[in-house]
Amino acid sequence: MANQPPPREGPLHVYACICNRVSEDEVHTAIRCGAHDLEQIGDACEAGTNCFTCHDRLREIIEEHFAPAL
Repeated sequence: MANQPPPREGPLHVYACICNRVSEDEVHTAIRCGAHDLEQIGDACEAGTNCFTCHDRLREIIEEHFAPAL
């Protein structure tokens, strides 16, 4: 199949925000650097600043990050 791209190397990047092409890893980094809400995440990496569809996922990431360890 000559028209297929070569296999991707390295880690798989899952987008948290498709509009601004922001990966979940970038969101986690923003949170580790001090962003604790949607506005701060948007300021840090632009996730959630366009169509707002990703806000539910961004909230989940925030909650997961600050959930107490069991």
